[in-house]
Amino acid sequence: MRLSKVTGLALFLAVILLMVVPLVNYLAAQAAAARAQPCKETLRHVAAGIAMYCQDYDEYYPIAARWTVDVTPYIKFSAIPPCPMDGAQKDSYALNVNVSGRPLHSIPNPAALPVLFESNLHAPNAAGGPNAAAAPGRHVDGNHYTFADATVRWLATPPGFGAPYVHPRVSGRGSDEP
Repeated sequence: MRLSKVTGLALFLAVILLMVVPLVNYLAAQAAAARAQPCKETLRHVAAGIAMYCQDYDEYYPIAARWTVDVTPYIKFSAIPPCPMDGAQKDSYALNVNVSGRPLHSIPNPAALPVLFESNLHAPNAAGGPNAAAAPGRHVDGNHYTFADATVRWLATPPGFGAPYVHPRVSGRGSDEP
């Protein structure tokens, strides 16, 4: 049985399409990953700055109301650069309000508690919870989160932000007296 020229051409084009479509999808995914890399690097760098701040301040996280001011001396930038995918191009990140002023030892599972995240608050010293996460996500319908263990992960939905920390001396359940 012999194929006609039209059938042969259609078969050839179908095979080419089966090879090209996955290649285009792969290249698009690689381009998206490349656009996300500067954001991830910024979050890693700021997380390292927060870790250095914590070392200098008795293992306590910075206060939310001034976290960028307190962390800036520990990073190589004069200001925290914005996420390249953020249209506002300023103040792209926020601190989890539930780590504000919190001691490191009070976090039972550092791998599960986000410290920094991509936010649409666009304000200096932005802080908030899951409702403050950038929506829609900036990177393939998700955002990057830096956790208390210093890992940076992409998630499609915001993780749990933990419960607010109440310092024993502030809550009245403890005191400075022995």
